[in-house]
Amino acid sequence: MADLRQHREKIRAALAHLRRKGWRHWTVVVFVLIFGTLVRPYVDEYLGFDKARNWLSQRLLEWYWQPLEPRYVKVLLIGDDEYWRGSLAARVPIKRDYLAQLVDDLDGANAAAIALDFDVRLPDPTRLADFPEYRLETEQLIHSILKAAEQRSIVLSKTVREAGGGRYVLEPDIYQLYGLCNRFDAAGQLAHSATPQFPISARAARHISCGYIALTRDKRMLPARLPLTDGNFVDSFALAIARTSNPEEAARIGRTVSYGSFIPMAKLEEYHAIQSARDLIQANDAALRILEHRIVIVGAGWSSQAAGRGVRVDLHDTPIGRLNGALIHANFAEAFLDSRAYGHVPGIVLDVAEFVFGLLASAVFALSSGIVRSVAGLIGLTGVLVAIQWAVMHLFGVFFEAFLPLVGVWLHSIWEQLFER
Repeated sequence: MADLRQHREKIRAALAHLRRKGWRHWTVVVFVLIFGTLVRPYVDEYLGFDKARNWLSQRLLEWYWQPLEPRYVKVLLIGDDEYWRGSLAARVPIKRDYLAQLVDDLDGANAAAIALDFDVRLPDPTRLADFPEYRLETEQLIHSILKAAEQRSIVLSKTVREAGGGRYVLEPDIYQLYGLCNRFDAAGQLAHSATPQFPISARAARHISCGYIALTRDKRMLPARLPLTDGNFVDSFALAIARTSNPEEAARIGRTVSYGSFIPMAKLEEYHAIQSARDLIQANDAALRILEHRIVIVGAGWSSQAAGRGVRVDLHDTPIGRLNGALIHANFAEAFLDSRAYGHVPGIVLDVAEFVFGLLASAVFALSSGIVRSVAGLIGLTGVLVAIQWAVMHLFGVFFEAFLPLVGVWLHSIWEQLFER
């Protein structure tokens, strides 16, 4: 009972001390918290805090009992040997008969699904026509796609253009010329229309799907479904890939905004998740075994200027550094399939939670007399904040961005103590 009375007396004394701070103190605290929330985007941009946040969020997601490992998807990259030194002859657009050969070889390697991560939009968006010089090689690619689709899933890329109001328009591409992904069915999914020259069997039609390859502005956000101006929705490339393996789970996750984690590059290398197109063409036994029964994304991985010169093409910033676009799609597809998609939390909820945390931190600083105790309080609260961030990341996949308000109220407490002295 005596201990309980002592605790109550300490609590009463602490509350009395906080009340003595007066309304001006708490008004400044509220102003500091609101100001910190408002300026945070600018601080992130100009001081690079967004990169630090992405780095920390990735580290927090890696600290978990279930390791981040590639389990479903392999990436087949076309490197310098093929693009600059080989038959591709550094051509833009990439030779489509070469892609046809890769599709044929992956079909022969018994891949579970084949996804082609290439921008194949038509040269003039106002006309559904391509250059005549590319007709034969394009038809060879379409033949290979239809043949492989009889036995396995095929995912083709779509490009989109923002039309305003948060809605998008599909850009015309070479696949539409041959009746692939050129309309929406009653279920709201992209469907196909057979042409006399390229008939599509019912089995192949079920196995061919398409998804847009644009990436989200928020590097941690999983690209799901985009609304179009005609009222339909189009799947992302990663979501379309996930549908080939687990359509129910992909459909469930794809309806909402979700966040995901990235598999570290060391794990991708350890599990041989990245393979060379050259090894596939040369029928390397090890590569064939790795690709068998796996979802395979084919993408660009050559140097930008010449063999071994310049940065790699199709690189994008991520929480684990700059990654090839095909690897990003693979990460997202793995997140969909491996239950690493975290539900969206409204921004207002996070803002309120961060504001409350800032008030509690200000109370701790107000009770900590002396500079040394204030610094110790800052260190302790930073540790508490990291623990909260770890829990929030694993529950919701979002970052609890209360560090800037925490530093703001700490500086206010330091200034107040110095002023009082």
